[in-house]
Amino acid sequence: DYDHIVHSLHESVHNTPLHEIAVAGTGLPPLANPPTAHGNIEGPLVLELVHIVDIGVSAFDLEEVRQERAHIHHQRRVSRVRSATGEQPLQEREQVLPEYPRERLKLVLTDGFAELEAIECRRLPGIAMGKTPMGTKVRLII
Repeated sequence: DYDHIVHSLHESVHNTPLHEIAVAGTGLPPLANPPTAHGNIEGPLVLELVHIVDIGVSAFDLEEVRQERAHIHHQRRVSRVRSATGEQPLQEREQVLPEYPRERLKLVLTDGFAELEAIECRRLPGIAMGKTPMGTKVRLII
């Protein structure tokens, strides 16, 4: 079944790191001085999200949200362990994870061999701290 094969191939690409399936030299162009290099990239090109940070929000605010999210995750794990061992689970209301504030994202992307930093000029729908998993594939149409 052609549709099933295409779907399976699509899922495999989405769930496999690019360095395992890409061919060196077929992604990002080589840069003479990578830390400060500027240049044009021809696309379309599929890159993988390595890191994401919001450069328009203070590090203190981001860390505050990260700590609150970590605390809620910890409470959920403790409740699951207590339930699984027959102990009384924590009697706390279900807490919703707070969202990270959103201003301007800086992304680190890779073709599996080289990395580049990108700053969004316009809000990228579907990419958000705390929601978009690292390893997400991004298709650049240039």
